[in-house]
Amino acid sequence: MSSLGAFLQRVLTPEILLALLAAAGIAVGRLKIAGISLSAAGVLVCAVFGGMIFSAFPQFTIGGHAVVLYSPAFEKKLSFLSAGATALFMAAIGLEAGRELTGFDRKKLWAVLIGAAMVLGGGMVVLLYCLCRGSLTPSGSIGTFAGALTSTPALSAAADFETIVLAELVSGYGISYLFGVLSIVLFVQICLRKDTAEQTPEKAPAEEKEGGMRELLVVVSLIAAGGVIGAVEIPGIRFSLGAAVGTLLAGILTGRILAGRGVSLSCAALKTLKSLGLILFLLAMGLKGGAAFIEKVNLGYLVLGALATLAALFTGWLLTAGIFKMKKIEGLSILCGGMTSTPAIGVLSQRANAELSLYTASYTGALLALVLFTRVLCYLFC
Repeated sequence: MSSLGAFLQRVLTPEILLALLAAAGIAVGRLKIAGISLSAAGVLVCAVFGGMIFSAFPQFTIGGHAVVLYSPAFEKKLSFLSAGATALFMAAIGLEAGRELTGFDRKKLWAVLIGAAMVLGGGMVVLLYCLCRGSLTPSGSIGTFAGALTSTPALSAAADFETIVLAELVSGYGISYLFGVLSIVLFVQICLRKDTAEQTPEKAPAEEKEGGMRELLVVVSLIAAGGVIGAVEIPGIRFSLGAAVGTLLAGILTGRILAGRGVSLSCAALKTLKSLGLILFLLAMGLKGGAAFIEKVNLGYLVLGALATLAALFTGWLLTAGIFKMKKIEGLSILCGGMTSTPAIGVLSQRANAELSLYTASYTGALLALVLFTRVLCYLFC
């Protein structure tokens, strides 16, 4: 037993535990039930369970050797990891969004505005609830808002706020996220149920040659610039965007400028950096939030999240189908973007020729509105 204890003491290091949780989360995220998968959210699920186990059994002894799974020093490392991963994720996703804003026309402009309007529709539900001082905590309500719109960037923007209660934030996000994902995916499938002739999806454009160092240089420069932008306070009200939102805005602006000047960044490199940042962020968030997840869980998050999701979907449907009389596929593409839902646009692309340019435009509008509205909620109620 002594040799086993010594072996586990050497093997169960924070780095190996993080790698194991990441691998398990990616595997869970790839599982499909009725054609629906959790994707990156599988990492959050496994990390939350890991945090719950590690907090319940922070250490154990075998053969006289103490094996430490969770400690204050490990928690400090998670805070550093979360901040770095958030910045990496926001910079990469900002560059991607900014690059897609070239060749702008009126229809794309409406898509941007509709995406933002959907966020405001769902956000008003949460704002009114917070103003009425309901039983749910502000941190949990803000997490519910991010989950209802299936937005990890909004979760990142909230986690960046100093006075946020992380366990409540993660609980609200986790409970409302699943309903948000299922709602938009089922909505797309229901809207397409009468389309008997299955269309052939458009072929994806040829991928650029893989890069790496140039994209990494741009991203780390944006992280530094975003930190400066996020630290600037608006005089009088002491409101700042925070590093996460600042990095996102810097990324969108830089991506737009580079694309306008014909400078091409590798899609593969940006996707890799974005995925790495997202996985590390969800790992850190889940482990830190999982320690108090059970005692912070409240089914009220599910009700509030469902109302926010339905309000966002109704707003998008009213604008695309009711007011602007858009074609079904155009409207659904915009709704998928407004809900920031990759699974939904994947389902739509399998069934029809999804308007990816409108999806991206709507996603960009929703993304900006989400992170800014989340910061406003944090400023007002946390």
